[in-house]
Amino acid sequence: MVWNDELKREIPEGWEVYQLDELFRFVKGRIPTEVFDTNDGNKISYCKKQGMITTAGDTIMVMDGAASSETYVGHYGALGSTFAKLEKVNGRVTDSFVYVIMQKYQSVFKKVNTGSTVPHANKDYISKFKVVLPKDDCLKNMAIKFDTWVQKQIQVRDCIDDGGKLTKRLRETIQKDALNNTFTSVAERYGFGATTVATAFESYTDILRLRPDVKAPRVLGLDECHLQKQMRPVYVDLENAIILEMGRSVKKGRCYPGFVKVQEP
Repeated sequence: MVWNDELKREIPEGWEVYQLDELFRFVKGRIPTEVFDTNDGNKISYCKKQGMITTAGDTIMVMDGAASSETYVGHYGALGSTFAKLEKVNGRVTDSFVYVIMQKYQSVFKKVNTGSTVPHANKDYISKFKVVLPKDDCLKNMAIKFDTWVQKQIQVRDCIDDGGKLTKRLRETIQKDALNNTFTSVAERYGFGATTVATAFESYTDILRLRPDVKAPRVLGLDECHLQKQMRPVYVDLENAIILEMGRSVKKGRCYPGFVKVQEP
């Protein structure tokens, strides 16, 4: 260890001091000129890419709001005005390296957020913040380890649904089981509350309702059931004993559009 006059503390011998703006620069996202919904079963909003800042797995930071100074990695798409991409300007570091550095000091950066009503990331403070990095050979080994660690974190994250409680595979299993069983029995089987099962089932029916391939059977059966404190219509293929669809309400105004969408056999 050797004394560093710039940091006023000891650092490993041979290591160098860098300001963060020597490693990356902030590229602020923008407000899209037009946003539209694509009916792909998930109701994901898309926007025109012209003039937008895009990210392809880069480290990004939240610049405004309660989550200001929080960083994320491994996401793809266009960045809105709330985010900024941390674009590398130094070939010695990787995106994963930048992400790990920002994660290490995230609590420090959050403490210096500006703004009395709406917090904002302190871009100037972060840009001038100083870190120490090793020589090239050691840096390369660290970068490899960071890349491996970050990729594992991304894989784990992608297996978890947006709610953060269930893996995607478990959610799909619960949704299908809930079609033929009560929420309580499904909840007991997998060790969750009935409310969690009901929420998963509701999102599943939203997706099923968007399917355009439901065809009218030769003999259509109509019934109703009580679900989540509401009477709901049930459409059945009597000859094949298949439930075709479940509506939201038994009122005529809500049922009629469902008949219109059904294709002729």
